[in-house]
Amino acid sequence: SKLKIQKQFSKQTVKRKNLAIVDGKPYSEIGKNENYIVEGRDLVVRECKKSTKGSKVAITNWKVIANNDHHTLVEIFIETGRRNQIRVHFSGIKCPISGDKKFGSNTNPFRRLCLHAQEISIKHPITLEEITFSSTNPFEKLFN
Repeated sequence: SKLKIQKQFSKQTVKRKNLAIVDGKPYSEIGKNENYIVEGRDLVVRECKKSTKGSKVAITNWKVIANNDHHTLVEIFIETGRRNQIRVHFSGIKCPISGDKKFGSNTNPFRRLCLHAQEISIKHPITLEEITFSSTNPFEKLFN
């Protein structure tokens, strides 16, 4: 059973919805970032060219939920599950995840990385029924 669930993650069939607060405002209300990323010898993940050795495609979709003068709340759906993918992609559009000093954020409204896994859906390993686990939005108070 555990192996069947792990296989869903490796085949990237698990559906995930994340929430994030980003610095500033993305260039559009709805967007898709599709490019290549690579993990360097220094273990830092960066955007790169397709031809870069070890590069892998990374696809991140987002939708703006709310914003104020300094921050934007975005809903994020990833099509690929690369390490630090969301952090790299939002840094790449000059809207780093708030609280993410490593990827260029200058703010920290919740004294933590403002990236939250809100929902995950997997197929039950035996019944194959889709099961969804969800949590509340910890960032709402910043936009009320």
